Amino acid sequence: GDDKCMLFTFADLEPRRKAERALRGSEAHFSTLFQMAPVAMALTSADGHRLIEGNDAFWRLTGYTATNFVGRPAGDPELWADVADRNAVEQEIERGGGVRGRVVRLLDTEGHEVDCLLSAERMTIRDQICTLWLFQDITARRSSELELADAIEAVMKDASWFSRSIMDKLAT
Repeated sequence: GDDKCMLFTFADLEPRRKAERALRGSEAHFSTLFQMAPVAMALTSADGHRLIEGNDAFWRLTGYTATNFVGRPAGDPELWADVADRNAVEQEIERGGGVRGRVVRLLDTEGHEVDCLLSAERMTIRDQICTLWLFQDITARRSSELELADAIEAVMKDASWFSRSIMDKLAT
């Protein structure tokens, strides 16, 4: 009649602990790479693209600091020279696509324009969906390209002393 029975179940938690340790290790590894990278990088939230974190290269590129930027939504302060570009990139990311090697123009704290190659991708860090942004400063390269184009244009204006074959090559 009054017999009581207890049922015990045992689960091996070691595989789960190993997975959690591996995850913590990979997140620490990512954090170290993020901070040390020479390329400007930022992490933003999925909702409103609020800045979560920027690395040292990002702060140097923009002139901002974490204290006056982290937690604010995109556009406050405005980092993009062309807001339509920012909106287009954000929409691409929200549709599930990444962005690779897109030329964009940022504004630093002084209002100076900075030409950048942008790559961005959605990712999950600490169970939070966010976007990783990489901005490579190509201002000097763009300036050199423009100077070369101006020099070619100046030469082409008075090209009477050029041979026809050289003119054809420059034209192409």
